[in-house]
Amino acid sequence: MVRKDKKGRQLRRGEGYRKDRDCYIYQYRDETGEKRTIYAKTIQELREKEDRLTMDSMEQIQSYVAGHTTLNQAFDRYMSLKYNLKESTRANYNYMYDHFVRETIEKKVIRDLKYKDEIDGMKGFAFCNRYGHVFNQGAVNRAIRRIREDYNAEEIIRAAKQKRKPVLLPPFSCHHLRHTFCTRLCEKENNLKAIQSIMGHSDIQTTLGIYAEATDKTKQEAIKSLGFSLDIY
Repeated sequence: MVRKDKKGRQLRRGEGYRKDRDCYIYQYRDETGEKRTIYAKTIQELREKEDRLTMDSMEQIQSYVAGHTTLNQAFDRYMSLKYNLKESTRANYNYMYDHFVRETIEKKVIRDLKYKDEIDGMKGFAFCNRYGHVFNQGAVNRAIRRIREDYNAEEIIRAAKQKRKPVLLPPFSCHHLRHTFCTRLCEKENNLKAIQSIMGHSDIQTTLGIYAEATDKTKQEAIKSLGFSLDIY
């Protein structure tokens, strides 16, 4: 829902209007997590204060970077300043960082970080984006979604012409493809350490969980196949 002031102007995230004091307010959390509020008589004055607050905070980040700030600290600080992000965008930023960066780089200081065109010692990847970087999970999932939606749209038309029920692809992501690959690998390979290394699992328990699931299914299919071969009736 879009919030507006008494003059119909759209309010940003964190902004508000106090009728009892006839003023605009902006609420945010500082670097310690404490809730803070700034006041202004006009929306223009309020946003000037917001801009100064942002500039001051960015200068603090730059000074942190020059010292001993870790990437995790800088990211958390940066996200606290992004007051106008959509909730879905904020959730996606946090998800991507928490799953692919936070526990990997951990407490490494920013000044010690350097860009490398390699991952785990490997480089020269065949599939890269226009900037020469490896595709991230979000880009791959968007491509998968477009393919699925295009196929389903065409399948609905074909099914209607042929007077049958359409066979539609369900929603899936690159994580499903990765899990399928790991399952098939577990069905063919018994060396758990090799599987863990190929999949890049930091915890062997993750590998064991998929392996147990795959081998259980394989055993059931083997018993079922044996039952058919021994059926003498």
